[in-house]
Amino acid sequence: MALHLRQPVTTIDASSLALDVRELDREEWVAASGVPLLVSLNRAIKHGDNWAVLDEEGRCLAIWGVNHDGNAWMIATNAAQRRLHEMHTFFKDGIARMHELHPEIDAWAYSKNHLHHKWMLRFGFKQTDQEVTTYPGCRFIRFTRSA
Repeated sequence: MALHLRQPVTTIDASSLALDVRELDREEWVAASGVPLLVSLNRAIKHGDNWAVLDEEGRCLAIWGVNHDGNAWMIATNAAQRRLHEMHTFFKDGIARMHELHPEIDAWAYSKNHLHHKWMLRFGFKQTDQEVTTYPGCRFIRFTRSA
């Protein structure tokens, strides 16, 4: 059995994913939102369009979405990282789905999360010079992508 996609993401998906997130990804979401990861994920899935990739046993490996302003977001588990080649197709298709809704999408990445930057560049996002700082002094870099 192969990986499969679910839309929309459920709170159960978010809870499942939160159990296996890289610590730097968790730190990024908390720094961006100021609340615990699961609270932040549940807020994100309530606003805009979103998708989840589930494994053969129904565990959530990754969640991504785009809000009504064209701001994209994504978070994946350690298990997803181990299945990189399979996940690639889902992320590529996910970006295409986001572009069906928004010709221009942007995303903010934690300055310390270099793996996140690699993923953004791999999927055709361009890094900009625009940065913002959140409490408590965490820098985020803006990435953009056009259809």
